[in-house]
Amino acid sequence: MTIKLATSVAGLHPGITVWYRGLSDTAPDNYVVDHFYAQNSPMFKLGAIDDSTGADIGNIVMKYVAHRYDRDTDPLLGPIQKALPLMNGNLDTLPGQLTLKFTAQQTGTYMFVVGGVNPDPVIATSTLKHPVNVTVTVTGIGKI
Repeated sequence: MTIKLATSVAGLHPGITVWYRGLSDTAPDNYVVDHFYAQNSPMFKLGAIDDSTGADIGNIVMKYVAHRYDRDTDPLLGPIQKALPLMNGNLDTLPGQLTLKFTAQQTGTYMFVVGGVNPDPVIATSTLKHPVNVTVTVTGIGKI
């Protein structure tokens, strides 16, 4: 599968993480673990409950598949990448664009989240409101 991200917002460095919801995941797919997640690891919550109703929803098991972020044009991300190579920075000279390719090893539901890392100072001092527009294109979806 291939997921492509593109934004026209200068100084935004998009990132993406993909997880697989497999057989041990018994909760409905519209439930996920807290949105404060590690970009390069699995997430799970055994015996999860619906915060609104208190109903038991099962186990949320999101197996890590892949992640990547765009480190073009950011001088700080080079040293960060050297110190933390697991961040999987992509240097392709296309600022604001990112391609993540992975092979779906199993049939099932794959979920991904799009975010960003270390925006340039011009974004922090701008009147830009969040969320910003990021175009996402997914190809290679099908049965394996």
